[in-house]
Amino acid sequence: MSDQYFQDVFKVMYQDKKKSAAEADKLNKESRVLVPVSLGSSSLVLFDILNDYLLEQKVTHRGKTGFQVHVLTCCFGDEVLEVKRRIAALKENEKTLKNKDEITFHLLDMNTFFSNSKELVTILLNFEDYSSKLIPDKSQVSIGDLLDSCPNKSAREDLLSVITTHLIKKFALQHEFKAILW
Repeated sequence: MSDQYFQDVFKVMYQDKKKSAAEADKLNKESRVLVPVSLGSSSLVLFDILNDYLLEQKVTHRGKTGFQVHVLTCCFGDEVLEVKRRIAALKENEKTLKNKDEITFHLLDMNTFFSNSKELVTILLNFEDYSSKLIPDKSQVSIGDLLDSCPNKSAREDLLSVITTHLIKKFALQHEFKAILW
C-alpha cells in the first residue's frame, strides 16, 4: 500500500487544480477493486475490513467513498447452492447493507467459465509423466474431470488453486479492475 498507485485506488478524490468535481466523482466510481472471497475466515476478515473502511470513509468524507468493492466467489459442482446461500447471508449483514451501493457480489461458476475459455480447454496435463497434450475442440472436459484425473489430494488441491487463480485474474482483466486484493 506504500505504492502511489494503490494509495490513489483507495483515496477519496476531490476537485482540485487538475480535475473538476465531476471528474473527481467519476474517478471515485471507477476505482474498483476485486476481492476474491472463498468464504473462509481469512477472506471474510478482509471483506469485513474493507466494509469498515468504506463506512469510515462515508463518515469522514460526508458520504463519499474512494472505491467500489467487487466480491468474487468461485465455485463449481455441488458447491453452487451452498455458496449462493452463504453469499445471500453476507449481503444481508447489517454493515454490508449500509454499503450496498459500494459493494457488488459476483458468483463465478468455474465450469461455465472454464468451458468458455479456449486456453484452458486446449491443454491437458498428465501428472504421471508430466507431459501435456492438446484436447480437440469438440471434447468437453470439465474441471471435475481434470481434478478426478489427479493422482492424489495434494495434486488436486494444487491444480484447483492454479485454475482458480487464473480465473480470478482473467475475470479482473475482462472487467478492468484497478486491483485484486488477495
